[in-house]
Amino acid sequence: MNPCDSIDADLDAFRDGMLGKKRENEIQNHLKTCVFCNSKMKQSADLEQALKENAATWIPPENLWSRIQSSVSQQKSTQQSSPKFYNSRYSWMAAAMMLLTISLLFSMDIIRKDASKQTDPVAAVLVNEFHTFVISRRNLDFVDNQPAAIREWFGSKVDFRAPKPIQVKSMQLAGGRLCNMLNQRIASYMYRSNGAWVSLYIMKSEPVDIDQSYGTETVVQGYGYIGWEINGLHYSLVGDIDVDRLRQFANELKAT
Repeated sequence: MNPCDSIDADLDAFRDGMLGKKRENEIQNHLKTCVFCNSKMKQSADLEQALKENAATWIPPENLWSRIQSSVSQQKSTQQSSPKFYNSRYSWMAAAMMLLTISLLFSMDIIRKDASKQTDPVAAVLVNEFHTFVISRRNLDFVDNQPAAIREWFGSKVDFRAPKPIQVKSMQLAGGRLCNMLNQRIASYMYRSNGAWVSLYIMKSEPVDIDQSYGTETVVQGYGYIGWEINGLHYSLVGDIDVDRLRQFANELKAT
């Protein structure tokens, strides 16, 4: 079993200070050397901060309390059938936090209206990750505009040889991010275009256990998306720019 899998299950409880001292020390020691789990911690913290910053101006929907009560009733039923479930006080908190978070996500436009009725599953996952990055305004994991330096930074952080990012006139290379999605670690090369973010996601094709078609061009949640596959790697461009500009950038990447 990958040690990160065991750590991942307790990361939220670790951040909330709900673990025993022994387990807390184990996770602290793991985080000292694991870039992957640190990245997940950072993503959660950034999203939580974005929620807090927008909470002051958020107006809860009228039916929120009834939805919380309904969820609590369901949680109580689960608690009676499962001895491992947390106590009733935590059930109330969990249900309330779940619904408040969902409502806040909608009010902050974290979940944006989808422009297409049928969305490529991989595109949906990547666009949601990209949108969370944009609205949380978090920093890049690695800031550098030199392709060789960015490639070297990824090194063994992903289980494939990361290709060297390219520099083009229409996009400014800004750095990289390490993402955890679709059961694997994904490299994200980050570009800026007239103030807007564009991400080039690179992953291994084989481990993606989702039925989908490659060579996709679409708009998802208002973002342009283009995906293609070359030599066992899947590339996805996601940007807050129109698909035509994204296609031009994709063509430059494919030609390199």
